[in-house]
Amino acid sequence: PRMLVCAHADELSFIVRSVTPEGFLRVLPGERDQFMAPLFHGAPLRILANGGEIPGIFATVTGHAQTVEQRDGPRRGWDDVFVDAGMTAAELAAAGVGVGTRMVWDPGVRRVGRLLVGKAMDDRLGVAILVDLARRLDPARLRYDVTLALTVQEEIGMVGASSIARGTDFDAGIVIDNGLAGDIPPVSEAHVPVRLGGGP
Repeated sequence: PRMLVCAHADELSFIVRSVTPEGFLRVLPGERDQFMAPLFHGAPLRILANGGEIPGIFATVTGHAQTVEQRDGPRRGWDDVFVDAGMTAAELAAAGVGVGTRMVWDPGVRRVGRLLVGKAMDDRLGVAILVDLARRLDPARLRYDVTLALTVQEEIGMVGASSIARGTDFDAGIVIDNGLAGDIPPVSEAHVPVRLGGGP
């Protein structure tokens, strides 16, 4: 019998919507919600240019330079956020950055108390588990023909997992992913009855 064990290796990203003459990148958030825009002010990111990765930073107008209308107006959205790579428009173009270039949030991974904190844990953890599983599996002891797969485009509808499932006849499948923890304020256990460290 054949078994598939998979995890997804993609993450949500941002896209360059336009480049200003001064070299600032306007952001198309993709799947990210409008309310998340203020959370990224000052956050680092990587611009995935054709010529290689370029560091950048999410920025917005400081409160000191805002007009009264900007200060007292509605909550900031993606139109109020831009990316600064410290380059001119010509330098960005020469480096392969233009409309449609992808960008990813890049805060790094760090230990906070007993926890590891970082972006794209969905599904970096699943990828790490599959890599470790590949090292530990003893082919002589397997009762299944095991296929380990890292799929992509999960975040936009499980496209990669669907294609591997259609292309091969598996008898069983296990998907490694992570989910929400409900043991935080103000989440009710009735809504999310899962706690960190409580198992699957």
